[in-house]
Amino acid sequence: MFRTEQISEQTFVAKHKVATSRTEPFSGQDASFGEQQRLHYRELLGRADHAVVVSDARLGNLAYHKRNDFLVENCCRMYAFHCGKQRSGAASTIRKAALRRVEVYNLYDGRLYCDWEPTLF
Repeated sequence: MFRTEQISEQTFVAKHKVATSRTEPFSGQDASFGEQQRLHYRELLGRADHAVVVSDARLGNLAYHKRNDFLVENCCRMYAFHCGKQRSGAASTIRKAALRRVEVYNLYDGRLYCDWEPTLF
C-alpha cells in the first residue's frame, strides 16, 4: 500500500532542495503533441536544471523503455505524470521505482508516493 502526502510541486522542490533533470527518450519527442500539450511540456522541461536525451527516435517504442529504465536507475526521487492507468509506461516505471525504494512525486494529482518510511540512511 502506498502512503500519500498532498503537496505542491514548488513546495516539494523547495522542501527537499532538489536539482531536477529532464530525461527525454529522444530529441523532438513533442513533435506529435498538440499545441497546448507541447507548450505545457516545454514549460515543464524549462524548469529542469539538467537535460539528458537517452537515445534516438529510430528505436521507436524501445526509446521510451530505455528512458524509463534510465530514470529508475539514476534517480533518488522521481517526478511522474500518471493518470492512474495501470497498463502504461508511467505505471510500469513507478512500480520499478518502488522496487528500488525511489520516492515518486506524481504531477498529475500532486501526491508523493512511497511504500516505506524514508530515512536519511
